[in-house]
Formats: sequence, C-alpha cells, structure tokens
Amino acid sequence: MTGAVTPAEVASILGRSRGNEHAASPHHFDASVEVHIVKTQHAGQSWYIKWYFLEPDSVFISVHHQ
Repeated sequence: MTGAVTPAEVASILGRSRGNEHAASPHHFDASVEVHIVKTQHAGQSWYIKWYFLEPDSVFISVHHQ
C-alpha cells in the first residue's frame, strides 16, 4: 500500500522461504478462504507476509519487516 516493497521483492522473499516458515488458517470473516502467513528471514531482516487467494487474484493483507 505504501509502495515500500515492490511485488517483485515480495515474490523473491516468498520464493526463498522454507515450507516450515509457512502457516495457513481460515479467514476470520469467511472460513472458506484460507489465509497464508510466512515468517522468514531475508537480507538480514525478519519478514511477515500475510495473504489469501481469490481466484484469479492474490490479496496481500500485510507485508512488513521487523
């Protein structure tokens, strides 16, 4: 939303994450929608990325580093 991280950067971070850094759970408003969360390290920073899929789109809820 702020443009601080580009879609290509998010894709790169997710592409380098490991399976054990991923979790999924039902969306709190619509249990039929699965929300994905990746907590990973990239370029010396801890990243938190949260999104869900509504075909054909991906909706990113949160992308930030700590």
